Amino acid sequence: MSNTKELLPELEIELDEPIEWNGKSVSSVVLREPKAREVQQALAEIGNGNTPDTVYKYQISLISKVSGHSRQIIEQLPIRKLAQGFRYLEAFLEPGPETGES
Repeated sequence: MSNTKELLPELEIELDEPIEWNGKSVSSVVLREPKAREVQQALAEIGNGNTPDTVYKYQISLISKVSGHSRQIIEQLPIRKLAQGFRYLEAFLEPGPETGES
């Protein structure tokens, strides 16, 4: 029996109201498993400091990169939608069960 939890291949976050930006209307944000490069680029937002501001910048950057939406659109997400999206992405970054001989 496996202890790994099954992650959805993608998550669609429906918005209560569309976000309008630069002539584009966004009514949902679709996320998938992040690529290593996307995580690395988003982590650059943290730099040498781990403050609430840099954490939000990291979350916004990662969601933007994975969803393909501009940072300006992601910055307009309601905070609970941002948190929902980041929880989904964060699950891919958690360490899995140990493997090998016991």
